[in-house]
Amino acid sequence: MTGPTQIQATVVAMRLDGGWAGVALTGPSGVGKTSLALNLMARGWQLVADDAALVWASGGHLWARAPRATSGLIEARGLGLVAVPGRDLCRLGLAVALGLDEPERMPDPGHEIWLGLPLRTIAVQARAVAAPHTVTLALAETMRRPVSP
Repeated sequence: MTGPTQIQATVVAMRLDGGWAGVALTGPSGVGKTSLALNLMARGWQLVADDAALVWASGGHLWARAPRATSGLIEARGLGLVAVPGRDLCRLGLAVALGLDEPERMPDPGHEIWLGLPLRTIAVQARAVAAPHTVTLALAETMRRPVSP
């Protein structure tokens, strides 16, 4: 086991095949990480961590949780900090690099190395209408066919 290492990311999790799989939404401040997380939560996803997450490797997988001080809280623009039901931790299956520009239309499958383990990574335009659907499809596909380095 390594970590935990704190990263700037919002982590949400979706129930898949009897377990919870998580997505780390990454990108610069103000790009829309929390906004996309709120959109996903409206579709049944659960919050794990908002804006900062603790990530570690254990058992050949990556795991994430919120720092104790922000567990169960999300900063909703216009409302401030709001308590929401969520998950204490999840296994990470995907990283989503959020940006303002349109991502490549047909990218090669990609991954990054996080704490010595490969993590599938995709680029998504944060405020695109299809962003929640794209993230859902990508996570489901990744969990069916895990990344190999």
